[in-house]
Amino acid sequence: MDSMASWLPPDGWGVRTVPCGRWWDAVRVPGVAGFRALDRLGERSGPVIEDQVGQVLTWLVRPGAAERWSLAGVAVWGRGRCLAVPPAAWVNGPWSGAPVTRWLIRPRGGCLTDAKALRATLAQVLGEPSRRGTGGGDRAPECHMEECEACTKGEVPQSPPDSSVIYEACDCACHGTGP
Repeated sequence: MDSMASWLPPDGWGVRTVPCGRWWDAVRVPGVAGFRALDRLGERSGPVIEDQVGQVLTWLVRPGAAERWSLAGVAVWGRGRCLAVPPAAWVNGPWSGAPVTRWLIRPRGGCLTDAKALRATLAQVLGEPSRRGTGGGDRAPECHMEECEACTKGEVPQSPPDSSVIYEACDCACHGTGP
């Protein structure tokens, strides 16, 4: 796999149009659903690009890992599509006071999010059934699959002041709030 430096625009440059399907595929999720997914993924999320004009969050996953997904409102861009990628330093947009495309979570490492964790999280956020049943309802990705006793997502943390992130309790069956 090529290094991150080969596709990431250098600091001081503008947004670069990068072809999908070589280093990664792009999973684009609209507004509120994207922020809910980001919150639920937590530390498991890789870097995320925010298009503030289109109100879309974009995760990068291994090429081909999401090509068969069918989730309402979610677009998967692979070969034949291009994505606007900002320099790593753009966490506030290209200029002060007028952010357009920025990194909500800065690039690091290989820049990929685990596609299985992202899909499970998106399915839950969008209210679609997961492919992994538990007998008493589907588990949320936050339950760390078979290690639910270690899950701490049954409690709702306080939202930081001036935050657009909405915190919700895990709604899986193991917390008594799921199906």
